[in-house]
Amino acid sequence: MNSYYISISDRGKRYWKEHQGRKLKNKHGLDLFIEMRSRGYWVITEGKTGLKICEGNTRKATIEKLEELVEHYGIEFFEKAIEKAIKEFGLSPLYSKEVLYPILKKGG
Repeated sequence: MNSYYISISDRGKRYWKEHQGRKLKNKHGLDLFIEMRSRGYWVITEGKTGLKICEGNTRKATIEKLEELVEHYGIEFFEKAIEKAIKEFGLSPLYSKEVLYPILKKGG
């Protein structure tokens, strides 16, 4: 398992929250993590921004959903969304020691 961070907003405040997941190799060159958050609930998160890309009931279904989204919207759509999120919220604590928002530990 690898540590990574998700970007969350709570009552108008933004935070980084530490999570544990597995690095997800992909043919698109995206920095992705996959995690089973609860039974029957899997999530793929982009590592530089902490943004949720997709979710599903199984690991396989979630990866298939990722492929469907990339096929439908195109990889450029995701690259631009990642670039925009980095400009707006900064890089995840995984990639930067100077983050713009507080870090919550897993379970915090």
